[in-house]
Amino acid sequence: MTGNAPEATAAPAHIEPVFVARQPIFDRAEKVWGYELLFRHSAEASTANFAESSVATSKMVADGFILARAGLPPGCMLFINFPDELLLDGTAFALPREQCVVEILETATPSPAILSACAKLKAAGYVLALDDYFGHAQLDPFLDLADIVKVDLQGRSHKEIEALTKKLQNGTRQLLAEKVEDAATHALVKGLGYSLFQGYHFSRPETLSGRKISGAAASRIKLLSELAREDFDLMTLARIISGDAAVSYRLLQFINSAFFSRPFKIGSIPQAVSTLGQRPLRHWLMAVILSDLSPTPQAKEICTSSVQRAKFLENLSTRAKSAPRSPDSMFMLGLLSRLDILLGTNMDRVLSGMSLDEEIAGALRGEPNKARLWLDLVARLEVGEWEQAQEILGCLGLDPVDAARHQAEAATWTRQAMDAA
Repeated sequence: MTGNAPEATAAPAHIEPVFVARQPIFDRAEKVWGYELLFRHSAEASTANFAESSVATSKMVADGFILARAGLPPGCMLFINFPDELLLDGTAFALPREQCVVEILETATPSPAILSACAKLKAAGYVLALDDYFGHAQLDPFLDLADIVKVDLQGRSHKEIEALTKKLQNGTRQLLAEKVEDAATHALVKGLGYSLFQGYHFSRPETLSGRKISGAAASRIKLLSELAREDFDLMTLARIISGDAAVSYRLLQFINSAFFSRPFKIGSIPQAVSTLGQRPLRHWLMAVILSDLSPTPQAKEICTSSVQRAKFLENLSTRAKSAPRSPDSMFMLGLLSRLDILLGTNMDRVLSGMSLDEEIAGALRGEPNKARLWLDLVARLEVGEWEQAQEILGCLGLDPVDAARHQAEAATWTRQAMDAA
């Protein structure tokens, strides 16, 4: 039984497919406070300008914002880079001031016209952030306008960071530490009074090769492995869900959410199982299991990223002749791709108790095979490495416009699944 549930919600017809990269920003409690968004129009992926172009258009920003917001939790702040041209055009006024943070780039020219445009945005209630700052004199005219200063820590000594921090602290301005690469740097800037943090330290916390996987985590990993089997039947799924009151409640929340736009309410697990269908149900349950492995805010962000990778790879492989494995296997590839980080151990230890397809297991270990190339594509798009993504798209013979559309659909599905998880 496949069911009749929609696998994803398409973007409105007037929205053009845009690749969206996002980088989480954490507060002092290490909860996600917002995201920095990077956009690239999918149509540029087939041209030489895809990687090199820094020219953002007002439509690309507007479309990218709509697509990104649909796949993110409500209420989080969204940082968007605005080059000089878009500041002068007033593009930011098309975006909601209660959610959009206007980033003034480190390449901005502090001309009277640019400063006036920024002042108008601030007067209208927009939050302004000065990007990549570390005492550059040419950017000082923006300091009085900036609500947030993003301090670039890369390659800076502790003394340099401390000296600049004293200069910037004025009682009202928020300081955001960017390029926080390790726990020591995080502890330093947190002690100096920084309120926001961004960097690889939060998306790739320390992995301990000797750390053992707990018994509870091991049993859930085993269940993930069982769910990955293509002969796993619907009745077994129903029994697993019915035997867990919390999972049953979450399933009913998910299937009755606005995502499905149902004219009637589903009130029982058998009805939910029958309506949703085997593949969507398995994938949702996998997302739930993954989300239960670790309760921390950082872990939730890693889990969300993993589920979105899974859905994106499944959607992409369903319609691509070059897919190395079935859509179910590609879903599993994405889902498990950050499990070593989530559990704080190495991938060999994670996979030791799982029975996986050899190519999928090899790709997860980093071995250079076809499945790994698909995983690399997702990872490049996530962080906005457009040049490398362009090369892989061409190598795999994938349509960039379709890929951007699948990425947006995966983000929307993931948000709905994780809200219920």
